[in-house]
Amino acid sequence: MTPAMQARLQRTAAMGAAYGRDSAAIAAFDVLPDSSVDNDVREWRVRAALWAGDYQKALAWINEMPATLLIQASAF
Repeated sequence: MTPAMQARLQRTAAMGAAYGRDSAAIAAFDVLPDSSVDNDVREWRVRAALWAGDYQKALAWINEMPATLLIQASAF
């Protein structure tokens, strides 16, 4: 398996866990390579951390968000 395919599968698994509110999503997001982290991942990993009650992780990931995503998220 190529590294790109492995990263794509890891991202899919992490996002699926987050969509299902599975607490395993946090660990899955933790091991994602930087190349797999986009704005969808940034948004959903914060949600996953909040649902799991891991507020320190949520805050750390919020602090990593680009300003444009923070502005977009605060509009809701």
